[in-house]
Order: sequence, then C-alpha cells, then structure tokens
Amino acid sequence: MRANMRYFVSINEADKDFSRLTRLADENGMAVIVKDDTPCYVLVPYRLFHDAKYPDDEEVLKIGEEIMKEHWAAFAELAK
Repeated sequence: MRANMRYFVSINEADKDFSRLTRLADENGMAVIVKDDTPCYVLVPYRLFHDAKYPDDEEVLKIGEEIMKEHWAAFAELAK
C-alpha cells in the first residue's frame, strides 16, 4: 500500500488545527499524524472504524500458518 502524502499532517499542525485534521479524515477516510518524519497516529472516522471487520485470533493464526507454509524455504534460509 502506497501512502498518499496529502493524508499526512505534522503533529504540530494537528495540534494547532485539529478541525482541519478531522475534515481531512472525513474527506479521505483517514489522516496520518507524523512526528519527526515518522507516521505515528492514524485518525479514522468512527463510522469506518466501527464498521470495520477484524479477524479473530483463530483467523490470524490460520493466515500465519498459510504464510509459513508458502514461504517455508525462505524462512529456513533466513534462519541460517
């Protein structure tokens, strides 16, 4: 996923103009707050957060097992 820089706002700018940050999140589905040139926080409208579907532990473990099986040779090589 490539980051779109128009979603990024410095932490100082977010502190000074929080309403701009909320408008940005409303218009684009998110806003990223940057501190020391590093993305640190993501502001997401509650409606998107609330409606999001998150995998449970069992689903995450299943996905992890599939990744391990698919890339076992690479993991074994890295472990050397």
